[in-house]
Amino acid sequence: MADRDEQGFGMALSFSQYLMIVSTFMLVAGGQTVSEASAKHSVKHGGHQLRAHHKPVHHAPLAPLPTESMALTNYGDPNLWRFSSALQRANTQTVHIVQFGDSHTAADFFTGELRDAFQQRFGNGGVGFISPLAVPGQRYEQVVMPRAGSDWVLKTSRRDLDDVFSLGGSHAQPQGHQRSMTIAFRDESASLEPLRARAFYKTEQPNLLIAQDGHGRHEVALSQSQWGYSTPITLTLPVTMTVQNGAAGTQIGGWYLDRSHGVVLSSIGSNGASLSLLEHWQNDWYAQLQKLHPAMIILAYGTNESLNKTLDFDQYRQSYVHIIWQLRQENPTSVILMVGPSDNASARAGGNCRHMVGLEKIIATQRAVARQEHVLYWDWRAFMGGACSINSWRAHHEGQEDRVHLLRPGYQRSARGLYKNIMKILNIAP
Repeated sequence: MADRDEQGFGMALSFSQYLMIVSTFMLVAGGQTVSEASAKHSVKHGGHQLRAHHKPVHHAPLAPLPTESMALTNYGDPNLWRFSSALQRANTQTVHIVQFGDSHTAADFFTGELRDAFQQRFGNGGVGFISPLAVPGQRYEQVVMPRAGSDWVLKTSRRDLDDVFSLGGSHAQPQGHQRSMTIAFRDESASLEPLRARAFYKTEQPNLLIAQDGHGRHEVALSQSQWGYSTPITLTLPVTMTVQNGAAGTQIGGWYLDRSHGVVLSSIGSNGASLSLLEHWQNDWYAQLQKLHPAMIILAYGTNESLNKTLDFDQYRQSYVHIIWQLRQENPTSVILMVGPSDNASARAGGNCRHMVGLEKIIATQRAVARQEHVLYWDWRAFMGGACSINSWRAHHEGQEDRVHLLRPGYQRSARGLYKNIMKILNIAP
């Protein structure tokens, strides 16, 4: 049995000290912990205070998340100066940015913040290209639309693999005559400045599109048998679009809403998509994109590829090179920006953030393509802090529990980071 010295008590205690020790243990027996009792009862002896040895646990403060990290590399894009010049003249012309991507894009939290940053600095150029109806798994920060019902049939390139799609990867067809849908601002206090609206459509027989806004009725003839854009009309939101003849074989592939000046950013994302989705669209989508005069084209893929254990990386690289080549052919004056995947530690890939081999190979492959094709590359994972940074973002309540997606604040922080990186490389004040 250990003696008193080994138990931590002195051999010679005064009677008052002895009573204090006994009373402390009695308090513990009465339901208080040693630390609770010692917080209420202590005794000084020889200038020292005798307390229980349990110390409160103090968690280290969380390190701040990045805001200024430079993760953008210019591998010699020949049109960067054109983009800079266009932004400088945005008060007299429209500057169109379009982003293609997966669920990170489809939620429009990232692109919504990027759009807001550009529009605050260079003017609000409108809404951009949007789907014909609300698509499950997609949303728009600025506008809302109805879902398909008995009046419309909606098909998407992610779900309807046997159908044919153009730019945007979805189309809606009316089921009957005088079928309508309404586009409205999500925020009712949004700008009431008029917009230019064009339908992206094709039709088997001539038809009529009727747009009804707060200022009256506008009629637009639909006559193109191949995908194309209707004559622009000036209107305000909310607006109700009606296709007159439901038997004309008319398909609506989207709407393009812009203004005569400022920046417009189109978010074309599909939940669960990989880069290969773009190869499932008709090749005419490259030319249809060109008709919207994009000054910058952003390709934001990689997350779903990084979780694909059977991905052929050589084929993936060839696909990326081919898509960039096609974009250059139809849009020779556009800047092309590749956005890499964010950090993730998905259970589907083993859940170990330090051994995300697929993620690392995707980023390396994308960088090699960007270097070869002389485009911009933004390393989202590096901006976040590198491997395992998703855990820190979760701790800050900016990353989701799945350790793949971010929460709105995380997407907004990321978009602001990309915006600042772009402005820095252009040498323009943000």
